[in-house]
Order: sequence, then C-alpha cells, then structure tokens
Amino acid sequence: MTKSTAALHEGHDNRFRGGLGEHIESFGLIGDLETVALISEKGNLSWLCWPDFDSEACFASLIGTEENGIWSLGPKSGGTSSRRYLPGTMVLETTHAQRFGARVTVTDFMPRRNGHSSVVRIVRGIHGSVKMRTRLAPRFDYGVAHPRLEEGGAGCWNSVSGPHRLVLRSNVDLKKVMSDLHAEWVVRAGETYYFVCITCLLTKGAIPRPLTRLRRRRRRRVTGLSGVHATRIKASTKKR
Repeated sequence: MTKSTAALHEGHDNRFRGGLGEHIESFGLIGDLETVALISEKGNLSWLCWPDFDSEACFASLIGTEENGIWSLGPKSGGTSSRRYLPGTMVLETTHAQRFGARVTVTDFMPRRNGHSSVVRIVRGIHGSVKMRTRLAPRFDYGVAHPRLEEGGAGCWNSVSGPHRLVLRSNVDLKKVMSDLHAEWVVRAGETYYFVCITCLLTKGAIPRPLTRLRRRRRRRVTGLSGVHATRIKASTKKR
C-alpha cells in the first residue's frame, strides 16, 4: 500500500453502511423460511422482500432512504440498546434503556406461515416509562410505488398498491400521514403493545380475520400464528 493510499484510508470506516448510516452488522435477521427481514439496532425494519425471497422489496431503506420503505419502531429519544435471540429461536429481542433506568423491550419475529406471511412486533414496558414512536412506510417495487391507505375497522389499516396488500393490526392509536402510518405514545412498566403486519396478494384469498375477533373468541390462533407466539400475544393483550 502506498503512502497516499494509506493516507486515504487512515481514519476512515470502510464497513458497509445502510442508507440511514447504520452498520450492516447492527442488523438482526428474522424470517419465516420463505423470506427474511433485516432490523437495525435502532428498530428500523429496513429490508424485506415480500411475500417471498424473490419478490420485490417493499421495505428497502437499507440501500436507499426512508422513501424506499421503512418500518421504524423505537424510543423517541436516545439511549442504549442491546439485543439477543431468544434461546433456540429466531425471535429477536431488543432492550432499549433510557435515563433513570427506564426500559422497554421490542420483540420481533416472523411466525411460520399458515396461508399468509406476517411480521409481529411486540413492545413491553419493563421499568419506568419510555416515549415510543413508530412509522410504517411501505414502498412497493423498491420504493417506486406509494400505496394508498384504507381503514379496515378498529385498529386495522390496509396499505394497497396494485395486487399487493399489507394489513396492519395494532392496539396503538395510529395516524394517517399521506401514505404512511405514524404514532407516538408512552409505554409504562407492565404495558404491552402489539403490531401484526400481514401481506396478502389480492388475487390469493381473503384477508385474515381481525385480531380482536380472535381474541374475543379466546382462540389459540392469531392471524396465522400458533403455539407459544399466539399464546403470548393473547395473554399480553388481555391485560389491556
């Protein structure tokens, strides 16, 4: 290496950074065996080809900007974050710590499919109170297509573009801003909030039934989830 080349590289970080400046090694991977999503330590879901590995990306800020599609979910103010996979699973748990010991966890996973693919994000208050915010901004075809938003009932939104539809169900009060969904809210110790986003082609069957109906019937299946994940969501939402 010449002196000029060494000078060029000295002091520079040559690791790959995503479109939002986050190092690629800070991303966690979740999946359902038929596709995967990448989520940064800050809580940005920045890459997801949906519904399959070879589909066009509807969240692609990893290689562009937020306008190429992003689903952010994290504290409004700074702090420290740590993460782990729950033992023996691809369930990603991120703990956000704030001043004075306030803490929340965000649990992300994609359950194995039962007709539709879904991303589940669960926010739990551990200690104190933390102001959280989220932005769901899908952009189909790698950011080319802005979807239209349609209300689907209490706690339900549909994001539609051509044959593609994302169905989001949540117990957080979301606000429509153009083609995106935004929210800011305070999470206190013992509280649980959920987001379940499902993809379904308009040509392939009906939209799954609302989470609220399934909860009222006390069934052990939640929008295609089964086993321990469905039980956890049902148990946590009963606290509300």
